[in-house]
Amino acid sequence: MDVFAQLAETIVEKAPKVDSQKITREATLGALGVDSLAEVEIAQALERRLGFPVDDSHFVSRNTLGEIEGYLRRQEAAHLPKQGH
Repeated sequence: MDVFAQLAETIVEKAPKVDSQKITREATLGALGVDSLAEVEIAQALERRLGFPVDDSHFVSRNTLGEIEGYLRRQEAAHLPKQGH
């Protein structure tokens, strides 16, 4: 499953009042109605799910899901095993 799909799934799990049809890369957590506690829970759940550190400071209401996805992709790349070592 790709990073955005995992982000969307985690949002629905941790903030069940969110309308899954409104989860787009342009949407912000605030516009979706995600509160600050759920933001932290989403970050923690993604850290467990993805297997690398996730800083919850990127999960603020003003950030778009596309921005959060970009952060997660950078984190994923930074924590991939090095090839040839």
